[in-house]
Amino acid sequence: MPMDDLLPLTPDPVIEFYKKNVAREAIRANLQLSVEERFNKLMRGSVCKQSKSAKRPSSSALGI
Repeated sequence: MPMDDLLPLTPDPVIEFYKKNVAREAIRANLQLSVEERFNKLMRGSVCKQSKSAKRPSSSALGI
């Protein structure tokens, strides 16, 4: 298909808004990882998030 036959695309405002706030270097670094490395990184983050949200008993509940 010749380039003259292509319709010009107008930028989508929603995509343009998100592009301003995307850390492209982080995406590039992540794409250099293997699928297994990305999965392990995701799981480490998930475990970290779960441990931060885990509730510890208060000192009053422990009788301290």
